[in-house]
Amino acid sequence: MLKNIDKRVLAIFAVCLTLLVCTLLISNGSFYIKNIGTAVDQNGQLTNTISVSGDGKLFAKPDMVLITVTASELSATSKQALENASNKIKQAVAVAQANGVAVDDIQTSNLSVSPDYDYNNGTPVLKGQRANVSVEIKVKGVDSNATKATSIIDGVSEIDQIQISNISFDIENKAPLFTQARKLAYDKAKQKADELAGLSGVKLLKPVSVSDTSSDISSPSPLRNVAYAAEASADLSSTLSSGQLEINLNVSVIWGIE
Repeated sequence: MLKNIDKRVLAIFAVCLTLLVCTLLISNGSFYIKNIGTAVDQNGQLTNTISVSGDGKLFAKPDMVLITVTASELSATSKQALENASNKIKQAVAVAQANGVAVDDIQTSNLSVSPDYDYNNGTPVLKGQRANVSVEIKVKGVDSNATKATSIIDGVSEIDQIQISNISFDIENKAPLFTQARKLAYDKAKQKADELAGLSGVKLLKPVSVSDTSSDISSPSPLRNVAYAAEASADLSSTLSSGQLEINLNVSVIWGIE
């Protein structure tokens, strides 16, 4: 009877000793148990993931032209200089309105009055007061040749010593285009993730992080026009080509794997 009890005690002691040794080995060694079925560990850190990015690029025809018109006048007084510049801008605005541009689509973008000096021989000599007035004209509903904008440029160019600058194409409602570009970018990222998972022999889980970098529409090559800083000319005619605008968007996605 005692022998049987001693055997049971020794067995229990052996089990306890084994557990103690295993605990010491695990605590002092590099052994660990890792959950490979999730992309987030107990500390909230991402692990077991595939990170990829995709770009969505498409082209669209512009439907709007932005034109900046500037009048710069020098006079003996600030009041007279500003009045002269404003009168030329009023003529430009009248041309735009005659071609169907709404009042709300014409906005003053700059107005300044300051002394103008002549620096001959290194000594500043006051020439008078210079006034600069600029307006931005938004021409909507353009066709491929920007016919309405061309008519406005030609009409404004007939104003003596007027400046026409910063001509650029744009799209009034860009949201649907960004939606299309974003889908293209995400689909491309998903394709990359599927391929990497297949090559790695792992299973792709749900995305754990998604971010996108959206860039605005940029203008294509410099626009041709012969109306910049031009004086009145009987045969003056501007040429514009709307071309296409590029929309480029990048999406970065991190997928969990197991």
